[in-house]
Amino acid sequence: MLLEALFAKILPNKTNIFLINMSTDLQNKIHNFLINAEERHINATAVIHQGLEENPWIPQSELRSIVDRVVGYISISNPSSPSRQLKLIKVLSQVRYYIFVP
Repeated sequence: MLLEALFAKILPNKTNIFLINMSTDLQNKIHNFLINAEERHINATAVIHQGLEENPWIPQSELRSIVDRVVGYISISNPSSPSRQLKLIKVLSQVRYYIFVP
């Protein structure tokens, strides 16, 4: 939030673009990880780590939302082996459990 306020003062019309780009970069990072990692390395902890490594200050609700979108997108657009699809569904449920958003 502090970073948001800082950019709002410096670049009042560009703040949302900055935040969208940061979110898009994180989505791409998580997407690439879920597509390219060996199946045995894919788990909720690794996905959450990807998010925190990119942005340690990311709100939990935003990280959860990004993981939801990425897993949904991969499931629809990139039908892979049934075991990988099952793994993604399992990761999604674990992320939802670990990142509880009331």
